[in-house]
Amino acid sequence: MATGRKFYWFKLRKYFMEGYEVDYIMSLDDGAKYIVLYIMLCIMCVNTDGMLLCRLGDEVVPANMQKIKRSCRFFDEETIRDGLAVFLKLGLIYKSENDILAIAGFED
Repeated sequence: MATGRKFYWFKLRKYFMEGYEVDYIMSLDDGAKYIVLYIMLCIMCVNTDGMLLCRLGDEVVPANMQKIKRSCRFFDEETIRDGLAVFLKLGLIYKSENDILAIAGFED
């Protein structure tokens, strides 16, 4: 039965939820929100090799706060900004040489 929908898979490491990073994040006031935000960011970049961007023909458009907020519509801008700061601090995401946010270890 064809539905016309595409499904994509991404993997988390087996012990992702038991890692030091997640333990630290969960100890924060909005820690559970940040974990869900991180997973949503991973899903956002499943087709772009871990990079938070959009390809429009030959043009590469980095995801900005407005794009992330639209895609992660359940979170306010403050939660997203604070979550991104925590992820950068812990090395879960990084800025590439083109100043594009990327998920660390996405290829793994």
